Amino acid sequence: MNEQIGDKIAGSGPEISLHPQTLDEAIERWDKGESLFTVEMGGLGPGHEQALQIAGMELIRGFKDKEINWAEVNEDPEPLNKEMDEYMWADPTIKKLGLSGAQAGAAKYIASVFIRNGWEKGLEMAPKDRHIQISKNFPS
Repeated sequence: MNEQIGDKIAGSGPEISLHPQTLDEAIERWDKGESLFTVEMGGLGPGHEQALQIAGMELIRGFKDKEINWAEVNEDPEPLNKEMDEYMWADPTIKKLGLSGAQAGAAKYIASVFIRNGWEKGLEMAPKDRHIQISKNFPS
């Protein structure tokens, strides 16, 4: 029988960490439908949160390898914001979610934190009581 201990699953097989170290590891776990920890953004229920997390993960996928000058973004975030908006509304996975402007903003925020800082540090920056376990499958 497997047992969850903190952020790890232990059992008869190898121990599995639910905290990816890198963006690539997070996307890989997501694509396989495996669980991972991230930061709660919505607080309005599992369906709302899942929509934010799906959009955030797809933004990470689209922007993780992009060279972003964060000093320029700090001075004027609008060009990156606009580029993320264009990406989101063209991406079929995100488009079908029917996000509100506030939901899109939350998804862009969480994606930006992880893209800028990496998965491990991005997670460490949030209070532990906002860490949640997710997978790409909608809760039923």
